Amino acid sequence: MIAPAGVSEFDHVYTSADLSVGRGAVADLDKALDQLGVDRALVVCGSNTGANDDLMEPIRASLGTRLAEVYDGTTPDKDVMGAYGALDRLRAAEADGVVAVGGGSSLDVTKATRLLAAEHRRPDKLQREAERTGSLSAPADATLLPAAVIPTTFAGADLSIGGSVSFPDGARAGMGDRRLMPDVAVYDPDLFETTPDGALVGSAMNGFDKGVESCYAQNANPVIHATAIRGLRYLADGLPECLDDGAALERAVVGVVLVQYGISRPHGTTLGPIHAFGHTLRSDAVQQGEAHAIAAPHVVNGILRQDRSGLDRLADGLGVASDPASVVEAIRRVRDSLGLPSRLRDVDGPSEDELDTVAAATAEDSIVGNGPPGFEPTVKALREMLDGMW
Repeated sequence: MIAPAGVSEFDHVYTSADLSVGRGAVADLDKALDQLGVDRALVVCGSNTGANDDLMEPIRASLGTRLAEVYDGTTPDKDVMGAYGALDRLRAAEADGVVAVGGGSSLDVTKATRLLAAEHRRPDKLQREAERTGSLSAPADATLLPAAVIPTTFAGADLSIGGSVSFPDGARAGMGDRRLMPDVAVYDPDLFETTPDGALVGSAMNGFDKGVESCYAQNANPVIHATAIRGLRYLADGLPECLDDGAALERAVVGVVLVQYGISRPHGTTLGPIHAFGHTLRSDAVQQGEAHAIAAPHVVNGILRQDRSGLDRLADGLGVASDPASVVEAIRRVRDSLGLPSRLRDVDGPSEDELDTVAAATAEDSIVGNGPPGFEPTVKALREMLDGMW
């Protein structure tokens, strides 16, 4: 019998950040930057994060004289002008490294800052480049600024070589460059506990769904399967009690590290249809985590109707029987334990009349086809998922 592709033969080209995980891990940040040769670090974050003294004081204490300045101008919509603001502060402070603190927005804006520091372009020129190529980039021979990340949410945007930013007119541009992987990633549960409850649980399904999608993505491999399954175990166990139980939070933090490991690679990502819906359902009124919460059970149900090749891995990670109903119900249980919305009609998102448009847009998303081999993300199939979400 010939073993299925990706089991007996596979490539796994992946370089991770150096990981520091555990309570008090932020205390080692100064040492890590010293090893990178960073003398003056610019901290990049949003205004709420910058004003959170319980979060920022341990970071300042660890950096000591290595702290050049704190720039707190990133925004939830990842406005690229935040990257220009950070670049101005970087140069004025003569910083030679960056530390991104917070959720996915600040981390992505920091990535754009590193690209701009390698090759400065005016905003209008940068947007024309993005419209022409579809992404932001830096010269192939450029060395990007050293970077550390200190995540404080479960979004899972930390161990990534990709991201996106927006322009003032609403246009968006992606980023994808293996040099954007941070050099150091610090996961300190003490800092996660300073995040407002709404922001923390609001990000949870975004990270959780990275593990879900890695269990069935056709370009995953046994290394990614192993970390996704183990990560889902930690998340399914830890997320429901993460606001009230410090040990549960610690398990969830480990889980979000594991489900990210290896999913963002030069050969592509394991993110798929759930994340595609996260792109098309997200709006000013609907956070990406809410979109994931609503979409995940219906997307997984629709996928398993067409292809069950990831079923055993999902069941293993979620600790349930290997049948579609049990897997889908387990995903619902995690979502409902967090108090997140379960129906599109209950959030200020698209109307029922707009679901055809959403289905068509989702069918055009670059990652929607990254499900199992037998899954066909037709507009009809995606619309049926949306009907369930409604």
